[in-house]
Amino acid sequence: MGATMLSLPPRERHPDEVVRRILLGALSAASVSGVERLSMRAVAAASGVSRGTVYRYFSSRAALLECMNENVRHRWEIVLRELLSSEPDPGRHVHWVMHSLSGTRLGLPESQALYARDPGYVLTYLNRHMHDFVSAIELALAPVLQTAGAVRSGDLTVRDTADLLIRIGISDFLVPNDDAGPFADRLDRRVEAFWSMVGGSTSLPDDRSVPRLRVLPPLP
Repeated sequence: MGATMLSLPPRERHPDEVVRRILLGALSAASVSGVERLSMRAVAAASGVSRGTVYRYFSSRAALLECMNENVRHRWEIVLRELLSSEPDPGRHVHWVMHSLSGTRLGLPESQALYARDPGYVLTYLNRHMHDFVSAIELALAPVLQTAGAVRSGDLTVRDTADLLIRIGISDFLVPNDDAGPFADRLDRRVEAFWSMVGGSTSLPDDRSVPRLRVLPPLP
């Protein structure tokens, strides 16, 4: 079964839109063939553009793959910022960060398909860029994480707690277990586990009271 073709408007296309379609096409094609067998021809077909157009924006397959990976992370960061900016109660921010991490496979199924097809490639990327993900969470949640009992006691740093949070959050992506109950229930358990591990919050309410969402908002 081939990758889904992403249709483009017939006439003039804005360069940013073309790049976006190529990157999404690359992810779609890679999730079918695996990264090692991914060709620029397959990317072009999945993107709905010519192979020459792909090379116009990406000089090599390696450059395309690096941009593809960074595009996924960038889209996650956009969703994370939107979730947090729409929630005025900081006591609920850990929930939304965990939601953005655990819900990635729901909001961007191609990334889950790529992991299923080529887990070594995805794990290598995560290992190389884990510090970037941790930094994004540390920046977004610093005031909240500073309330953790283990941080206030000096046993953990804010970055330690951000690192722990992301490792809990991506567990649903790395080892999906839909038999463990509805997504919202699994999310509640992950939030509870995180606060238990970091000594609870000294000043924030239990954020399991957050209104539940079953799916991650569509990624841009």
